[in-house]
Amino acid sequence: MIAPRGARLMPRRHVVLLCAGASRRLGRPKALIRLGETPLARIMARRSLAASSAVCIVVLGATRGRIAAALKGLPVRLVVNKSWRTGLGSSLARGIRALPRSASHALVLAVDQWRIDERSIRCLLRSARERPVAARYSGRIGIPVVFPRSWFERLSRLSGERGAQALLDPARVRTCDLPEAAWDIDVESDIAPMRRRGWAAGNRR
Repeated sequence: MIAPRGARLMPRRHVVLLCAGASRRLGRPKALIRLGETPLARIMARRSLAASSAVCIVVLGATRGRIAAALKGLPVRLVVNKSWRTGLGSSLARGIRALPRSASHALVLAVDQWRIDERSIRCLLRSARERPVAARYSGRIGIPVVFPRSWFERLSRLSGERGAQALLDPARVRTCDLPEAAWDIDVESDIAPMRRRGWAAGNRR
């Protein structure tokens, strides 16, 4: 098997892809929105694998059976957050706990950040050192963010709605300009820009 492009350069830097939420505001699973013929979860997992390393952890919760089916055949590791109803923090903690002991860094990515591509992921991973590297967009910093191993313990204790954002003190993190990170999906009207930009046609594989 041929390793994904970039894997040999970053064999210990992995991705935690968050797909556990119920998407209550949208009213249907974000991870299963189709771009062309392909569910968003599969597209984002493919990008993570192509850009990062040997391990992509996908955290499931609500609608986990359907999302797992959408990822069938991809070399990802699926883990279930049984406490997904309590919020994003518990899903992030579950993903961090699932990382291999050899992991030096973990990039945390939300499944609905549909404009984050391989280039974006590589930019963050290649900037990773001893401090977290967060995306900077719309006048703030947030996920995607790469955390070094020294942060794994505190991340693994997160719970409820307290996600990575609560830990991102601007004085303690490095940043990478990623305006594309501002594009996500919360309500139905957020899907139209994605399709207008031709992402549907570009992701039919």
